[in-house]
Amino acid sequence: MVSPDPNMFGGTVEVRTGGETREVPTEFGFQRGVGVLELARALRAGVTERASGALAYHVLDIMVSISQSIEEGRPVAVESTVERPAALPADWDPSASTL
Repeated sequence: MVSPDPNMFGGTVEVRTGGETREVPTEFGFQRGVGVLELARALRAGVTERASGALAYHVLDIMVSISQSIEEGRPVAVESTVERPAALPADWDPSASTL
């Protein structure tokens, strides 16, 4: 997987498999901040957030397992699991006012 520099606020996400590279479309034309925005809106609305602590731990576990795999030159199992959060609704508008 190749992702753009998050400090540059743009670019494409690419996935390389079997010698082929394909671009992964992003829904909102940007990526940075969507999770934090959705978290703030969920807290304000009193509903379950998608960017939960359990999800954050699982992402960290994946990152540590990848790093360990690279260092040791062997596959490393990801021990944690998490329920996949629901996708954002098709009409979710990141620029809509929520106050």
